[in-house]
Amino acid sequence: MLEKSKSDTMIYTVTPAPNMFPGVHRLLTECEQFGTKHIYLSQLNQVTKEDIVIFGAWEPNSYPMAIRRCKAKKKALLWTSPLLQSQMNEPELEFLDTILQLKQKGVIDILFFTDQEAYHVFENFSDDIYCFTTPCNIKNMEEIRIKLEEEWKGNHKDDIFCFMPWGNKNKNQITQLAAVKLFQENNPDTMFFANGMGNWRKWAVILKLNFEDLGFLPEDKYYKYIFTKGCGLHVTLSESFGYCVLDAFLLKTPVLCSPAIDWAPPEVITANSDDPVSMAEDLERIYDSCNSIGEGCRRAALLVSGVKNDKVKSLLKQIIQ
Repeated sequence: MLEKSKSDTMIYTVTPAPNMFPGVHRLLTECEQFGTKHIYLSQLNQVTKEDIVIFGAWEPNSYPMAIRRCKAKKKALLWTSPLLQSQMNEPELEFLDTILQLKQKGVIDILFFTDQEAYHVFENFSDDIYCFTTPCNIKNMEEIRIKLEEEWKGNHKDDIFCFMPWGNKNKNQITQLAAVKLFQENNPDTMFFANGMGNWRKWAVILKLNFEDLGFLPEDKYYKYIFTKGCGLHVTLSESFGYCVLDAFLLKTPVLCSPAIDWAPPEVITANSDDPVSMAEDLERIYDSCNSIGEGCRRAALLVSGVKNDKVKSLLKQIIQ
């Protein structure tokens, strides 16, 4: 927990509303284990002049006015997109330009980048720019894993999944679907589970995948689907959070990743994110050895989560002083 100053400064984190920016929401609510409190824009009246507020992501219609009206003594903004993602998903670069201007004008006191490379690019842009990593409540995830293991009782894991925001252009969707097609040609009884595919469902049909689009998943079903599958697929071109991979690893389910998940064990990282043939081969290798690889994935996730949690806790203490 954070040690409050004599003035009892509270760190609030903000997203516009429930169900908006789910990755950002997950990151900021994970910070509550360190004593922060997550609220929505409609609850900004809770903030006093002694507090610090971290606005998550960027909402152009409401954030500019909300930031200016916010009573907090320090106002921070969290930018979560890598530069490649910002370029591919319009109008993110315009948003970043706006944010940098607000920082220069002193409207924003602190600017956080979750992407380490983006942070290094902008760290000397002005004072009070920091790298904010992605925390995880390890205790909660361990409780979920133990509960699922007791319920599942060693039953065989099968099928594959790909849970990600299908609307983002940096997610490498068509190559991953093509890899699933090739994988299923050798494993015709295997189902492919996804969530909220939107327009990409059409390509799953064109490629004749054996698939199910689950749509929105409640948290308990999300974890159960991940835990009971043989492996996952998450070969993205860039990565803002990586929580889907982290969750799977902590539940001992391996996921085929791109080098964007640079902390993953080497045996689950595919060499070429643009080659569905090699991705399908890697997917089959991981699927066939999911039980033996799973524990190594869990250890890697525990290690990186411990390091990131320590960094976030230290950073929050630094800004509250």
